[in-house]
Amino acid sequence: MNLKKRNYRSCFKEHLDMFSEYMRASRHWSSGYDSNIRSFDRYCAEQFPDDEGITQEMIDSWCRKRTTETNLSCHTRQCCIAAFVKYLRARGLADVHEPTRPKKNRSSYVPHAFTHEELKNFFNACDS
Repeated sequence: MNLKKRNYRSCFKEHLDMFSEYMRASRHWSSGYDSNIRSFDRYCAEQFPDDEGITQEMIDSWCRKRTTETNLSCHTRQCCIAAFVKYLRARGLADVHEPTRPKKNRSSYVPHAFTHEELKNFFNACDS
């Protein structure tokens, strides 16, 4: 995926640059990662302008489940932050922990298998 390189603003922007390059090289970067990392960077730059490095408070406050989110959307938003934290910890660049991600809810949806007669009636109704 050919996504343009971003100019990050937070106090750990160099780490974000290295992380995004690493993820691009390993072909794990996506538009979802790009969007969520930029949002996290912007949030940290605005909410923690005087901090000199990434903190657990930054991670926990941004990753907190929002009232408008389902468990799945919150989990998805947090995936790139968890990957970023793993990246930092593996290189000894930060002493922070991954966000506690909500469990994905199992779907209760049971698909309906249409009978031949139901499909015939459906398409007849569409045609008339």
